[in-house]
Amino acid sequence: GMSVFPAEVEMAVAAHPAVVACAVVAKPDDETGERPVAFVTVTEAVDADRLREFAAERLAAYKVPEIRVIEAMPMTATGKIRKNQLGAQG
Repeated sequence: GMSVFPAEVEMAVAAHPAVVACAVVAKPDDETGERPVAFVTVTEAVDADRLREFAAERLAAYKVPEIRVIEAMPMTATGKIRKNQLGAQG
């Protein structure tokens, strides 16, 4: 399989000017084993398809994530994103 590092995908998606925060988790996939899913919060109306196109311009095809726009990231008391909660939504 191919390696996909969440930080690389997060940086590519977060480069979009409307993205406030981005967290990437792996989702089981029958074809590839796992597929990246990017959860994002945004400052303005931008749809998931446009963000996916933006990421596709910056990443290899197998690294382009499924995009889910959410209202707020689940956070810990210390201000870190709770990726395990996002993974449960994946």
